[in-house]
Amino acid sequence: MIARIAAKSFKGLDMDQALTQRNLVIGPNGSGKSSISQALQLAVMGYIPGTAGKKIGDIIDAFSDPSQGAKRDVRVVAEMQNGTLIERRLRRFDDKNTQSLRINERKASAAEVGDAVRDEHVVDVSAFMSLSGPKQIETLFSLYPPQGDVISIEKDIARAENTLKSLQQQRDNTKRDAARFAKSRADMDLPAGTLPEIDAKIAELSEQLDNAKQEHAHARAAMQIQQEQEPSRATIQSKATTTSHHEQPFQSPAQEATAQNDVVTALENIKAAMDAAGCDVCAAKMVVRQALMQAKKAIREAA
Repeated sequence: MIARIAAKSFKGLDMDQALTQRNLVIGPNGSGKSSISQALQLAVMGYIPGTAGKKIGDIIDAFSDPSQGAKRDVRVVAEMQNGTLIERRLRRFDDKNTQSLRINERKASAAEVGDAVRDEHVVDVSAFMSLSGPKQIETLFSLYPPQGDVISIEKDIARAENTLKSLQQQRDNTKRDAARFAKSRADMDLPAGTLPEIDAKIAELSEQLDNAKQEHAHARAAMQIQQEQEPSRATIQSKATTTSHHEQPFQSPAQEATAQNDVVTALENIKAAMDAAGCDVCAAKMVVRQALMQAKKAIREAA
């Protein structure tokens, strides 16, 4: 801890102020309140933040006594609680700006002074409040660096940032997938009606398909029957024709009528069998009916 701050020709003032852990400086404007904190900053940090910058010539111009003329000399001394004296002296002579550092009256390097005041921090509250938000954060971190391995902390931060980016990418992909799904659903051409109505329609169409298959099977059976009876019909027609070029056995009208009646009887028996089998409207029965009508017509014409 710094126990005392002294300065000579600092902003035209000489001071020697004892300090404790907490200090409250009061006084009228121009009495040197800010000069105490600025002298502390110069002694510990080597410059005064927010004012003249870090160049020796600029600090001399801003904080030396103008009455000194071309030769300027600014000196600050900080006494540590253990009695160590830290002296920083800035001079201008023949337009040359120099700085000298001493520890306990012995010439020292900047690194040695830095080690001696490593745990000391000086902040001008008014200057701190005038800084931007990022600059205030930077100042606080410089005054109170984080404990532990800073490199490991930075790696943890980098990993957390990468994880955040990955999660954001997953979120964006999910949003795009949801949008595509919603569009596909809106464009989908769904049949009208509720699901039970659609199921009932499917059942109805399935029944119609089964009926069509049965009719097709009956039609094939009828065609087969018709093909089997084609020789009989051809025989009847051959017997009924009298204009043949060849000699035909003589048949009386009574015999021809009997043959035709036999065909009609056979067709009626087939029709009765199909009725008994439940074939009411199938194509096979329609073929039998047609053949029966033709046979009856032939009998009428022969009579």
